[in-house]
Amino acid sequence: MLSLLSAAVTPLVAQRRDVVSFDVTLGAGRAWGGRLNYVDEPAVGGEITVGIRSKPDETLSRVAAVAAGGQFRLGRGDKCSIDLSATVSACRPNYPDMGHIAVLGGLEHRQTSYTSLRALIGPALYMGGASGLGGQVQFDASAGFSHIALVAVARGNLLVRYSGEPMRLGWIGFGFRVQ
Repeated sequence: MLSLLSAAVTPLVAQRRDVVSFDVTLGAGRAWGGRLNYVDEPAVGGEITVGIRSKPDETLSRVAAVAAGGQFRLGRGDKCSIDLSATVSACRPNYPDMGHIAVLGGLEHRQTSYTSLRALIGPALYMGGASGLGGQVQFDASAGFSHIALVAVARGNLLVRYSGEPMRLGWIGFGFRVQ
């Protein structure tokens, strides 16, 4: 009986083919919010995302992914933006540089074997100058060949620092996907 069950299940397991993808994206963004009167400076960022797409032969598939990246401000050096709201003359602080690790889940719609759209959302841990917990939402589109594609991504992050200060990040980037 056990061998009969094993013989029936083995072909089903062999037919299931999850596809692993590896994305590398770079782009620009900005941060806003927070309790402090931060200097609004442009930022650059990057992210590496490893995803697993279930049922790759179907038009609509579930995707589970782990993403790691960071966003870093471009403005460096000795410059001071005076904080006019302060009682004493002081420079406004810069938004902190930060990194993140996110666990994401969502859907992928494959238009053809060469194009796809993804929507992912999930919790994230933020580290660096703005340590805290929050979430990430990400939309991306890819076009290319069966094993490598160009990717355009838009990402939004909402985090609450351990001090209780809320911050938001927005980011648009481009890169490639290997699958």
